[in-house]
Amino acid sequence: MLAQQLGIEDADAPIPGDRSMTLTREYVTAFFDQHLRGIHRPLLDGPTPGNPEVSFASP
Repeated sequence: MLAQQLGIEDADAPIPGDRSMTLTREYVTAFFDQHLRGIHRPLLDGPTPGNPEVSFASP
């Protein structure tokens, strides 16, 4: 995200910085809602069609 704001093109970046920031905010918020507030967040149940960039791996 910072490179994009500075006008530096990163050809190796798998997704644009603004999309990466959006995804990070969504998943971090969902994590804290679910684990600290006890609010179930379906976003954390597995892959969603709206976020194809995100994959889930089992330990």
